[in-house]
Amino acid sequence: MKKLISLFIIISFPIYAQAINSVKLLPFVNIGDYSNKTNSTSFSVYSSLNLFSYDYLSLGFDKLKINNKEWNYDQSLYVIGYTKNIYPFYISANYGYLNGEYSYKPFSFKYNDDINIYNAKATYNYNLFFISGSFSYLNIRGFKNLKSYQSEAIITFQPNIKSYFGASLLNTNQTDNRNLIGAEVFGSYQFITSLRLSANLFVGERAYYFDPNTFTIFNQDDTQTGNYKLQIDYLVNNNFSITGIYQKSLFKPYSINYFSLGLAILIESK
Repeated sequence: MKKLISLFIIISFPIYAQAINSVKLLPFVNIGDYSNKTNSTSFSVYSSLNLFSYDYLSLGFDKLKINNKEWNYDQSLYVIGYTKNIYPFYISANYGYLNGEYSYKPFSFKYNDDINIYNAKATYNYNLFFISGSFSYLNIRGFKNLKSYQSEAIITFQPNIKSYFGASLLNTNQTDNRNLIGAEVFGSYQFITSLRLSANLFVGERAYYFDPNTFTIFNQDDTQTGNYKLQIDYLVNNNFSITGIYQKSLFKPYSINYFSLGLAILIESK
């Protein structure tokens, strides 16, 4: 499947090249510290191409390695998405493919994860409010063979260019007989010209959650019972910023502390 994504990019690039107004690149390094004496490292890079001044073509890649004294896990995630601006509506379609390999150290035992991710999202802008509905379908094969259906309703209030606040409600229904409900509140505020602070708090339950805004997935079979995230952006200038993120994810048998450092580089066409 990743070959099909690469082929699409190769074919599409000459078509869209002349329509590109700007390109935003976001490379990240991420470290995970697990409470069960496991650790992870990953490198990810995302890009967003502003097309025809209104639409966006987004690409993402993440390479993850997890190390435990008894096993290793190696994962690759590829994501592509397109957002169409039909003001006051914004329509997004996203596709992701995840492949992972689990290796048990004491003796020769391996299995592969194979996940196809399909997401559609629609947003309506009414005055200072953005009202969204998102649906994700995940076909999961590997440790378990199951399907995950994720329906999310989101409302965001943006009083000005410096801030926004919102909340969402998520239902996850899976073929392993899990029917999970969770809610999230989030916000962001630019205190001074060069500093923006953002925070998210999730409570409830979810599993295999795919975030279409950040192109990330919690690829754990365990049920997630909470998550909070704090992000600081240092805006060097209009075209360059530095991001630091701390995130704590709670699962029923363990928890994970994530630390991320990234850049945002905006390249505008002349």
